[in-house]
Amino acid sequence: MFCNQCEQTAKGIGCNIAGVCGKNEEVADLQDLLIHALQGLALFAQEGRKLGIVDEAVDLFTYEAIFSTLTNVDFDPERFVVLIKRTVELREVMKAKVAAAGGKTNFTEAPATLIPAGSVAELAAQGKGVVMISSEMPELLGMCDRIYVMGEGKIVGEMLAKEASQEKIMKCIMSQEEVVA
Repeated sequence: MFCNQCEQTAKGIGCNIAGVCGKNEEVADLQDLLIHALQGLALFAQEGRKLGIVDEAVDLFTYEAIFSTLTNVDFDPERFVVLIKRTVELREVMKAKVAAAGGKTNFTEAPATLIPAGSVAELAAQGKGVVMISSEMPELLGMCDRIYVMGEGKIVGEMLAKEASQEKIMKCIMSQEEVVA
């Protein structure tokens, strides 16, 4: 488990065994998947705005869904299942509106193509496997369980986040020598 979704996180960094707030790993993974799905919805909503398409229901839902990951009052996994599936439904509605207006709909980013699994356990497993791409090392160290470093189209380093440091990551980047931790 890794959760950094609220101000109560252990040592201000993140909870990695269980949430200080009482959240369990399954809910943390579902919340991660919800954020991932919302990123896909945002791609189409942003493209829609470029074309003058503004859906206030999508905007309101997005605020509510994001807030559900920030507040520590309802850890019912089924609540997040509903939110994830609704996010994908709204994404597809926005995608259709954007397509009808002649906008870009061929996004290849993983959030734009997410197909949610059926059960709570399967969805939580999807949330555990979310891919994050960033050049911001503090962000990677704070958000990831495992870090892969890419160079010239191949993996040049792999490490568990708890064993990683900015120095190790930079060594992989600079030397292009494979580092496995």
